[in-house]
Amino acid sequence: MITEEFEEVPVQSRGFGILDVGYRSQVEAWAAGGSGILLKTTNSGKTWTRDKAADNIAANLYSVKFINDRNGFVLGNDGVLLRSLKFRFCTPAAVPSDAVMYRESETKT
Repeated sequence: MITEEFEEVPVQSRGFGILDVGYRSQVEAWAAGGSGILLKTTNSGKTWTRDKAADNIAANLYSVKFINDRNGFVLGNDGVLLRSLKFRFCTPAAVPSDAVMYRESETKT
């Protein structure tokens, strides 16, 4: 159940638009999409800022996952993997040896 009113705001993006949103905390989230778009909110989605460092990535970004509040990954096509570093994403990513990677299962009804 949605308990707050929200306003739909068009996001200017290239390619496929927004494809996934990952939450680092209750107030911080990252949205990834086509042509390397990467957006961040630190106020539960009231405002979003573009991570311009991702503008030079020639890939669609498909998935955002955080394994804890300090480590997150963005997966894109052609082997692009971005790793969070001090609350920003950078490339290329080196998966830490203690990371547990998983695949979300799909429940069929």
